[in-house]
Amino acid sequence: MSASEPRCSEQVAEYVTGRLVGEARERFELALFSDPDLLAAVESESALRSGFRELAAEESSKLSVLPQRSRARPSASWLAMAASFAFGAVLTALSVWPLRSRLPNNTTYANVQVALLEATRGAASGPLLTVSAAAPRIVLQFPVVNSSDSASYSIALSGPALFARQFDGLLADGDGLLSVEMPTADFAAGSYEARISTLARDGTRSEYQRLAFELRR
Repeated sequence: MSASEPRCSEQVAEYVTGRLVGEARERFELALFSDPDLLAAVESESALRSGFRELAAEESSKLSVLPQRSRARPSASWLAMAASFAFGAVLTALSVWPLRSRLPNNTTYANVQVALLEATRGAASGPLLTVSAAAPRIVLQFPVVNSSDSASYSIALSGPALFARQFDGLLADGDGLLSVEMPTADFAAGSYEARISTLARDGTRSEYQRLAFELRR
């Protein structure tokens, strides 16, 4: 176990129980978008706590109808059931994660807007992105086909009013998505272009795709 794992576990517990607040909570929620392991840990912790509460409530309701002397300690069957549930909850959370790693397109979650930008075959123009006024930050996602020859990707964004942003050293997630995050205030309405390049393992850089899109506020 690395030195950072205990601290991460503490933050997961504090987040699930509502004790992580303020800027620390915002940074933690932003990290959920780029760290599948962290999101899986949050789901597992939530499932465990919810399951134990349900089991405790059920056991309490059963004990309430028994004589007082029979309530000395939890039964062995209850402890076995709780352990079984805990193991099952972890397996369930880990199995559900691949189905939930891609959030629905153009979704606002934890004050962050997530927008998937991809070319539509046969479309006369590029995708249209409407920025939500309720989200101070936005995550743009671009689908790519993972290749064993590609060491990393870079994205160059250009737009109106000399808008230019460069993102290097990007890696696709398990769904084949490249994600970049920035303040929504950086975007003005207008036409944008994303130039995606690949960096091969031998150091060769080549253009992967150009994607034009319109942004509205």
